[in-house]
Amino acid sequence: MNDNFLMSNQGVSVCLACYNGEKFIVEQLNSILQQLRKSDEVIVIDDGSTDKTVEKILNQNDQRVILIKNQSNLGVNRSFELAIELAKNEVIVLSDQDDIWIDGRLKLILTTLNINTASLVAGNSIYIDNNGIETKPLIGNLKKNESKKFIVNLFRIFNGTAPYYGCTMAFSKDLKSLILPFPKNIESHDLWIAKCAIIINRIMHIEEPILYRRIHGGNASIVSRKLTAKIYSRIIFFTSIIIIFKRIIKNRLCKFY
Repeated sequence: MNDNFLMSNQGVSVCLACYNGEKFIVEQLNSILQQLRKSDEVIVIDDGSTDKTVEKILNQNDQRVILIKNQSNLGVNRSFELAIELAKNEVIVLSDQDDIWIDGRLKLILTTLNINTASLVAGNSIYIDNNGIETKPLIGNLKKNESKKFIVNLFRIFNGTAPYYGCTMAFSKDLKSLILPFPKNIESHDLWIAKCAIIINRIMHIEEPILYRRIHGGNASIVSRKLTAKIYSRIIFFTSIIIIFKRIIKNRLCKFY
């Protein structure tokens, strides 16, 4: 970790939601903690795990890890919303329970946020299976030169070809006033957050892979949806756009270039 990163005044809050993730949670936490400073935090929301996930998190015995156990199963969207609400630092980094942070990820995220005065950065992944073996990407990669292509990026979300995954995102706390609270009927927390940043033109793509993203039975279905699900997704898309513009008007956050 270089001196510029160590001297940065930007605190980092990692927001991680988990459920029955005992198999990979330790590897994920280790990859995160080795990139954090003493003043940073990892807010872990456990959504009612019935395996040894909680035990393994507690065994980390690291004061930077703040474990919150939901009293009932709230689902992934609400769990991430709660973690973001609790985040106290200037930069919020989202994390799944079963991936691996690539070395230098956090440094690259902070540098990109600062240089480009972006509110949100989103990067690419190297896809791996349960055994850590590299697999084919599920969808195309983000390109830096398309960061400000407002219509292109929104259309890719609309037709389901935008690789905006929460596990590859980080954003500054000023975005919280726009994204919180999550609307009740959003399709996913990551697409909601991405749309907010795209519409205010404060998103920057990182072309370099910043994550080993694990694909398995629990998440491999993201690219295969039934027709009814696609129709529902389109309805949610337009509804969420309306909500965002209403919040922009209310918060006076919009800066078009």
